[in-house]
Amino acid sequence: MSLERFFAAMAPMLEGQSEAQAVVDALGPSPSGPENLGFYATLVERNHFKILNDVFPVVRGLFFREFPGRWQPLVRAYRAAHPADHWDPNRFGAGLSDYLRGLREGGEALHPIFEELADISYIRQRAFSGNESEPDAYEGRVFVRQYTHPVSDYFGALSDDPAAPLPEARPQVVFVYRHARDASLHHFLPSATGLAALALRQGITELPPMFGALSQADLESADEALVELGVFAPRTAPAASPGRPQ
Repeated sequence: MSLERFFAAMAPMLEGQSEAQAVVDALGPSPSGPENLGFYATLVERNHFKILNDVFPVVRGLFFREFPGRWQPLVRAYRAAHPADHWDPNRFGAGLSDYLRGLREGGEALHPIFEELADISYIRQRAFSGNESEPDAYEGRVFVRQYTHPVSDYFGALSDDPAAPLPEARPQVVFVYRHARDASLHHFLPSATGLAALALRQGITELPPMFGALSQADLESADEALVELGVFAPRTAPAASPGRPQ
């Protein structure tokens, strides 16, 4: 039997899209019997629930509060729409924010804070497990997002008080990062100078006109402050001067 044939039969069962009997019909009898074979699908489903519960505890808690009984069917529907396809189990949650936005845009009465909390929860996990060999890699150890609501503040509020009221719209830019020295996880609300310093760290030397008034001293000071906060690792070579748009 080829591995292709084996996985073609097993994967749909493990994803909850077929029954164990379909595997038996395709591959032959299991010494354990169809019922015991089918329990592997139960184990995979439980693991998917555990992943989403662990990576998105604030989102789960808010669903329990605002939509009692909705979380379990939502996870099952998400699971059907987004089969796991990455070696890292935590990547199973990669599409949850987009999935929730799709539900809202499709007419479900979901506050946008759900999808934004899902996004910040997921990138917190990504930042925590980011590549150690690229200390300042954007979308690796350091992430930046602009949200339509004060998501960083509300994430902390819900963590402290599950009854915290839903926030009103207020745009917020946030850095989510694993501290460069002690590996702790943080949020930080940057200024425009901090955003420019991040751009320079990522090799963007031609800054947009909106940053044209920033001096080299401003940028160096912002970089030093972000090193102190652990957003950046200390530089190992002198920083290049940013180019100025004409």
